[in-house]
Amino acid sequence: MSTKDYDGFHFLPDPENDDTFLFQFFNLKRLEGNDHSTEVIGGNDIGDLYNVLLMREGENDVQVTDVFQAIFADPRIYAEGLIGSNIYGTFIKNTQHAEDWWQNYVITTKRVVNEFNQSNLDDKKED
Repeated sequence: MSTKDYDGFHFLPDPENDDTFLFQFFNLKRLEGNDHSTEVIGGNDIGDLYNVLLMREGENDVQVTDVFQAIFADPRIYAEGLIGSNIYGTFIKNTQHAEDWWQNYVITTKRVVNEFNQSNLDDKKED
């Protein structure tokens, strides 16, 4: 699959095989009235600029470890290099069309991770 075929992807641990990730590629829908450009903002001859969110799974919690932008020739190669590290996350091309989605995604992901971790803490207190 070419990087031109998708806007972004999630890469998650494969519960059946520690030596692989499950990749979930996606394209953002064009909403009526949203005429924002889907052209990548940033990048160079090497590749496109991507927004990246990385999470690490610990023994009892999940942490958002990094949110950044970087240029990748093929972000799947970078993600595959993280196999075995308990790190997973999301990449999405930096476009005007994806800007609001990305901001909401980061906020929502951090909130859900915090709620999950708090729930784990509460469960441990009850034990």
